[in-house]
Amino acid sequence: MPLSHRQITPQAPLRVLIVKDSKIVSERLIAMTNGLQKSIAVSTAENGATATKRFQENSPDVVVLDIALPDLSGFDLLTQFKTQDPQCVVLMLTTYSYSEFRPNAIRLGADFFFSRTIEFENVADVINALATGSQEPLPVRPQLPALPSSRPA
Repeated sequence: MPLSHRQITPQAPLRVLIVKDSKIVSERLIAMTNGLQKSIAVSTAENGATATKRFQENSPDVVVLDIALPDLSGFDLLTQFKTQDPQCVVLMLTTYSYSEFRPNAIRLGADFFFSRTIEFENVADVINALATGSQEPLPVRPQLPALPSSRPA
């Protein structure tokens, strides 16, 4: 099922906001989007306050969002972003792949939930499909089953 998303043209590039507190991960994501050679404008934020500001300034089409940020929960930002712009595609990308997080993220409006350790490349697949205006189902590698919770009780 294709996602409903804005029409992307060379005059109106796909606007991507990367919200990660890891500069290394953000740089890798930027490199991946640059490698797509499509019309993509990327902005970044390392915390929730900056992410909120960038979201309001840039009206992104896509947000790549972490769960754990220094000042806010990614789940709180997810709810905020989807309330402000339900058409914005939100990809949760996190190392916190506890079994309860994936369904919670989807319930709150995330379009995708990827484990950073095993599904990282899926982010580029989704962004590429959106940037090219693909009306076909997104070419995302199948998501693996939710990982068992390893958090202490």
